Amino acid sequence: MADERHAQDSDRYYVVPSMDGQLLIMDRKNFRLMKRKHYIAQETTLNDLRRMCFYHTPYSNGSDSMPDNVRKERAEMYYQWAVAKRKEKKHGRR
Repeated sequence: MADERHAQDSDRYYVVPSMDGQLLIMDRKNFRLMKRKHYIAQETTLNDLRRMCFYHTPYSNGSDSMPDNVRKERAEMYYQWAVAKRKEKKHGRR
């Protein structure tokens, strides 16, 4: 979905976990909006978002796409997160 949005408008998108166990796809504009609404801590930066995301699209000029080795590491992070969320849901914790 992030790649589809990127193809539409060339913005950079980040795929991050949300508190309710869903995945969020956000661009810089929505990141700043969520900070203003205090859904994201004020001290969080775009570099923090880049480090914690499971995936990000390239910039609008095509530079800085996620390298394959990093994509594999982030995929593993996602799988571990998804398993933990399933276990929480199975045991009734949210």
